[in-house]
Parts: sequence; structure tokens; C-alpha cells
Amino acid sequence: DWSILKDYRYIKAMILSGLMSMHFILQNVAIPLWVVKETNAPRWWVSVIMLINTISVVLFQVRMSKGVGDVKSAARQFQSAGFFIAIACLFYAFSKGVNLYIASALLVIAMLVHVVGELQASTGAWSIAFELADQNRQGAYQGLWRMGFGGMNVIGPSLVTFLAIGLGQVGWIIMAIYFASVGVLMKRVVA
Repeated sequence: DWSILKDYRYIKAMILSGLMSMHFILQNVAIPLWVVKETNAPRWWVSVIMLINTISVVLFQVRMSKGVGDVKSAARQFQSAGFFIAIACLFYAFSKGVNLYIASALLVIAMLVHVVGELQASTGAWSIAFELADQNRQGAYQGLWRMGFGGMNVIGPSLVTFLAIGLGQVGWIIMAIYFASVGVLMKRVVA
């Protein structure tokens, strides 16, 4: 049954969720390259900030999901995620051109802010995906939802590398605007 493709609101939300999922690729591709190539932080600092991310997700994932009970609160959380990830992008950008200690500190702050956005985006996206779906066809809807994430996995690595490494600090500012905009757009689509 292809009628799912007529659910334009769901498709728009799926695309926006896919666009927001670029922050995962940012963590796995752009941030390690950025730390090694563009900052004065030691190369092994990549492991430190990724460990911070992992521990934070394990400790705070359930806590961050509290209070998201309907699609409107999920959209607010998703919008907030966009702002947090945008702020993290600015901290990443400012870690270039400063000494080892300041760069290392800025990268830790960036990752802490980023992980708040990551947790909010995940909680918001999951709630939106389930709440907007036809309850009798959850499987088909969730399959469609994953297409947004899959599409970003295809284009994301080249895109984040071009922005973060190719354009440098300007690219991080562009990504900050991008993430904030995706969050705002999701709130409008869902509302």
C-alpha cells in the first residue's frame, strides 16, 4: 500500500529528522578530522571527547527522555536539540587557532553541549516518528522514517568533510545555522 507516500506531513518530518541526523556523522567523521588537522589539541584528544560522549549518552539518555509525552513536546525538544548542536558547532569552530589547553577545553565543552543536543534530537525524533504515524501501520511508517537517516548516511560524510575541513570555521558556522534551522522547521511541520 503506497498511500503512506501521501502523508506529506510525515514525509517532511522524516526528511527533517534525516537532516538532523547529520550530527552523528559530524561526530564520527568531521570532529576527528577537525581535531587532528585543524586544532592544537593532541591527536588522542579525539578519544577523550568521544569517551565523554559515550559516557554521557549511557548516563543521561533515559533522563533526557522524561517530559516528552506527546508530539508537541517532542517537537519542542527537537527544536532545542537544533540549538544545542548549533552552539556545539560554534565551540568546535573556535577551537582552531588557540593553544593546546584552550583548544582541548573548547572541544570538551563542545562535546558536552553536542551530547545534550544529540539526546534531545533522538528523543524528539523517536516520539515524532511514532506519534505522527498511522497506529495501524507502524511498521511501514517506521521503515519510511529510517530512509531519512539512511539518506544522510550516504551524503553526510562528504558533506561534513567539505564543510568542516574544506571551509573550516566558516563551514562550522554554516552547520550551526543548518542545525538550528532544521530544529525550527521541525517544530513548524509538526505543529
